[in-house]
Amino acid sequence: MVNCSGNGTCLVDLSNVRGPITFFGEAGITAGFLRTDTYTYPILNLGGASNLTFANLTFDEGPDDPACAPYQVNGSYTYPCQSTISINSASNIVLEQVSVLHSKDHAIAVAATQGLTIQDSLIEDAGVFGIWTGSDQSSISSNISITNNLIQDVESNGIFLSFTQNTTISGNTLQHNHHVALFDVCNGLCPGGQIDMQDNSSLQIYSNQIIDGQIDLNNATGQTDGIEIANQNTNVTITNNQISNNLGWGVGADPGATGSNFRITGNKIYNNGVNLYGLPGAGIQESGDCFTQ
Repeated sequence: MVNCSGNGTCLVDLSNVRGPITFFGEAGITAGFLRTDTYTYPILNLGGASNLTFANLTFDEGPDDPACAPYQVNGSYTYPCQSTISINSASNIVLEQVSVLHSKDHAIAVAATQGLTIQDSLIEDAGVFGIWTGSDQSSISSNISITNNLIQDVESNGIFLSFTQNTTISGNTLQHNHHVALFDVCNGLCPGGQIDMQDNSSLQIYSNQIIDGQIDLNNATGQTDGIEIANQNTNVTITNNQISNNLGWGVGADPGATGSNFRITGNKIYNNGVNLYGLPGAGIQESGDCFTQ
């Protein structure tokens, strides 16, 4: 591991680098970066990069730093620290057998990227979101695959999927994410889902385990959901998932959320606070799910 402290000392800036290139850690050792302070820049910056693969690497962001917590100014949130991996306006990026630990903002932040695979990796204890994918129509990403990962103990959503086209989320385990209520915009602190989705099209979520969601301090206006559906998502299928032991909804739609060609079927949804919530009238079709173990 490369231990680094101070401004810019951990930065791997691959802006506009064109591959094909593979960066990989030696088998049998923990290779990568350990940063212990100065979280004002990403460790891995892939702005404008293409055809790059990263394998068998660890990005460890070190001990807790309360100064990185998001805070509200005039109704909007400020994020004082940066995500560990930043992927913006890139294409054909692969993260495989990568561990992203103790991020102070998002573990992996993605925007306006065409072609991204995150597989066989670990995201643990991120300070805001585990994987985040864009904030508005100008940052739409497409052809994203999130497969066979373990995403756990993230403070807010394990996956906040927004403004994507043609995305697959499959074979992952999401456990005990959104265990902290960070945002105070719900007439109190907000609950939320281990997966949250907003403004996506052509989305498939299948064969995942989404389990053990709870806000540890129980200090929000609700509890942690398995899958939270915000507005608006089209051409979505959620099938063959186990969604269980979440203290909030198993699968639920936020007030006013709508879907189009949106199907929930063939899942095992059980032992949640409420298994299904808010789906009637939202344009979301639910059928053929099992509500017992």
